[in-house]
Amino acid sequence: MELILLGHIIGDFYVQTDKMAEKKKNLIKYMLIHCLIYSIVIGICFYILCRKIVGTLIISSFVFLSHLMIDLFKGRCDKKVAKYEYIFFLADQTIHIIVVLLSVYIIKQQFGSQMEKEWVINGITINVKNCIVVIVAALVCWKPAAIFVSLVFKMIPETIEQADEIADVKGNIENEGAKIGSWIGILEREIILILGLMGQFGAIGFVLTAKSLARFKQLENKSFAEKYLVGTLLSALIAIGNIVICKFYGLA
Repeated sequence: MELILLGHIIGDFYVQTDKMAEKKKNLIKYMLIHCLIYSIVIGICFYILCRKIVGTLIISSFVFLSHLMIDLFKGRCDKKVAKYEYIFFLADQTIHIIVVLLSVYIIKQQFGSQMEKEWVINGITINVKNCIVVIVAALVCWKPAAIFVSLVFKMIPETIEQADEIADVKGNIENEGAKIGSWIGILEREIILILGLMGQFGAIGFVLTAKSLARFKQLENKSFAEKYLVGTLLSALIAIGNIVICKFYGLA
């Protein structure tokens, strides 16, 4: 199941470009392309898991149709209640994951699993499942988490949003600052994840301190400080949540 979850994250976030994600909201062509690519990625993962062409075709077809219906419904919700887009994002991902995992589980019972549990490279035994779990955690802390944090920021009152403005009428500097802030958040989550997996929990404080030093002057602005705190705590929560999952698998 870990492999299928990896396929979901890759297909729904990394194969899908920002352009496609934006255009699929209004053009069905891009929605169909996204669902097709997504179902192919899931199909490849299922084939690696079970090595059955018939089962792969069945799961790919079902995933294509279910993903299309869920995304169409989410698109309508986003347009009607844009303020709670982050909630729809969480609900959308939860439904996608449940549908995919349940359908794969049911079909896998019919075909069994032929995926290797361990690899031996130069005499070193590598647990395949554990490797996939770490990759999933790293990918979740990257793009999905960045999207979720940005959606949460959209619901923050406009007065707080204005705290990021720098004297550029066209907003070019502000947009550049937002991009840099997004990268800082990504690196923050990935570093926290790595330190957590290494058991260096005390060092996580240095990461948060370094981030605070870069924004020291701006923290004098109450509105910015509140927004900064929301982003930092949310990023840390996502990273720590992934550490807990990895710990469940005995990786931390």
